[in-house]
Amino acid sequence: MKIFAALFLLFSPGLIFAAALPQAAAVPGGVAVLPLQVDGGGAPRAFYNGERVMVVREGQQWFAVVGLPLNTEPGQHALSVQARDGQKRTQHFNVSDKQYATQRLTIKDKRKVEPNPADLKRIQRDKKEMDAAFAAFSEQADVPLQFDLPAEGPMSSPFGLRRFFNGLPRSPHSGLDLAAPAARRAFFIRIAICPNISPRPSRQVW
Repeated sequence: MKIFAALFLLFSPGLIFAAALPQAAAVPGGVAVLPLQVDGGGAPRAFYNGERVMVVREGQQWFAVVGLPLNTEPGQHALSVQARDGQKRTQHFNVSDKQYATQRLTIKDKRKVEPNPADLKRIQRDKKEMDAAFAAFSEQADVPLQFDLPAEGPMSSPFGLRRFFNGLPRSPHSGLDLAAPAARRAFFIRIAICPNISPRPSRQVW
């Protein structure tokens, strides 16, 4: 029996601290690291698509760390920046295209391709729980941005994988799955508050 530990590289909005910056990759599913054009003062605030994003300081320079969804369109995007004195400005940055691996599966169990009403109800319930967990954030200082894998095991499904079930497209895979024996322990990547630990067999941690 296997369990799958999903690793989500989530950058919670609203965090402000000094830390080693993550590797920049302004592509769909990547992270844009943008130097903020502000004059002195304390930590600014930055917003992408109306959502507040992480702001970190390296030396005397403030940076916005912007997680880009997998469905982000390549091209020019806007970041709204608010300085401590209240002045607002808009910075633009470019997102490049990226092609992820594709997996095409032929599945005999049609229920896994076209969920029945009970399955759809469960899917909607899970989505509601995940949306609430992903929307949670807190102000916290000195949080490292370097992560380790939460379990040891072969990678069973890479991040961004595009799947087709019986020729029908599915949403790209937004996690990184590791296949580990059921008895093997998983550990937290960093000290943090986990908004949700699923009680169901998948035992997902959000």
